[in-house]
Amino acid sequence: MLLRIMFVVKTLARQNLAFCGSSGKIGEDGNGNFLSFIEILADFDPVMIEHLRRFKTRATRFHYLINKIQNELTALLANEIKAMIIKKIQGARYYSVIIDCTPDISHHEQMTVVTRCVDV
Repeated sequence: MLLRIMFVVKTLARQNLAFCGSSGKIGEDGNGNFLSFIEILADFDPVMIEHLRRFKTRATRFHYLINKIQNELTALLANEIKAMIIKKIQGARYYSVIIDCTPDISHHEQMTVVTRCVDV
């Protein structure tokens, strides 16, 4: 079940889609992409069907469907990607770094870092 949730988080992050909607409850309209994907999985996958049944009947306290878990999984994926990028740069003979800053509409500086390396 946790693997399925991880794949939903990974897919939404890869597609740069919003996770949460106006509602955070299973079965309600406007509950966001994450819970909608979970509901779709539950239409076909027996593991998710059982998980949502246990969640709805309060047979389990640990359902892993709240936004805190989504944020933690996203942070874990981001850290893994950063580690892979750093490893690749450290192994490269030549690399360059470009940094650019610009203020956003709320006057906070937003920094963009572009790293390029030769991968032989």
